[in-house]
Amino acid sequence: MSFELPADASARLSLAKGYPFEAPNDCFVWRDTGSGSRLSPIAGADFSGRTPVLAHGSNRAPTQLARKFAGRPGLERDIPVTAGWLEDTDVVYSAHVTSYGAIASTLRHVPGCRVRVAVTWLTDAQLLRMHETEGANYRYGHLTRRFAADSGPQPAFDRLPTYVSDHGSLTRDAAPIGLAAVQAENRPHQAIDQTAALMLVRDRHHPDEHLDNCILANIADGARRSTLIACLRASALAADLTDFEAL
Repeated sequence: MSFELPADASARLSLAKGYPFEAPNDCFVWRDTGSGSRLSPIAGADFSGRTPVLAHGSNRAPTQLARKFAGRPGLERDIPVTAGWLEDTDVVYSAHVTSYGAIASTLRHVPGCRVRVAVTWLTDAQLLRMHETEGANYRYGHLTRRFAADSGPQPAFDRLPTYVSDHGSLTRDAAPIGLAAVQAENRPHQAIDQTAALMLVRDRHHPDEHLDNCILANIADGARRSTLIACLRASALAADLTDFEAL
């Protein structure tokens, strides 16, 4: 577990259904104040000695950054986050369920589509922590894809670090499914919100369960979750990022 789950059932449900969590549409600096976290303007941010890592799902959301980084000893207290557009790509649902019950995201090559994502600028210690939080469901590597940041340094197009799902893309009608919470232009397939994605998975694999009970069971029972992930992966669209090189 990359962060502690709330004990309360309603809080667990809110966490699962809230993915990918609210994120600013522009650039900002997330800062751990010691008693919470706050956002600051990107102007004046120090990018030196940091690795730009593409954030296509929850890692661009301040609440998720707080869950992963706040109060951790040995880490820098700030993370610059630059927003921008990623070309010929969409953010789609991955064919897996997270340990906190959400259907997470991955990237898919979609010619002509561009998607609004972000880059987190991480120190070496922060990058190690991010690796820990991504667990066994993602591979870390470099993507060769044009990303145009609104401000701050422009990451090299031939070396854009990111995490890509090992499980492929969740499908509906044999097509990938975009995240409605992530802005895209020229998206050729459907996009749905997190609750609809959870319902889709529930209807296919546990149709007799109430949605909330299904989500809570997936969180509580690791063996059940692993079985579900295997079923989702078996019917998924394989990853198609030929320009992604795993490290």
